[in-house]
Amino acid sequence: MGKVLQIRVICQTWNVDLVEKMWPKVAGLAFSVPTKFAKCGVLELIQGLAEGLAYLDWSVERQERMGPKIKHLEELKRNLERALGDWQVQEANRLTEQIEIALDELEDNFIA
Repeated sequence: MGKVLQIRVICQTWNVDLVEKMWPKVAGLAFSVPTKFAKCGVLELIQGLAEGLAYLDWSVERQERMGPKIKHLEELKRNLERALGDWQVQEANRLTEQIEIALDELEDNFIA
């Protein structure tokens, strides 16, 4: 890196409208959590789910069935952030695929 220029490895949702199209039930739940999001991408979706699980009075059935999957998503998000920070682009790419698979599974096992 130069003295003025920086190189950053980031992960961002390129089209936030796709989040609700891909995972409508999960997105509705995540974005109903009273948290201020600057944008509503995949990483914010995971944050909203984690905060909802931790702080909202969700049904026991939702906590038991969706809770472990949400915690797994939190772990994947942390690992993604770590891989990006360590410039491990291939690992970060692998983790983005795992996150999307985990969100698909959560959508399929949604508890209202």
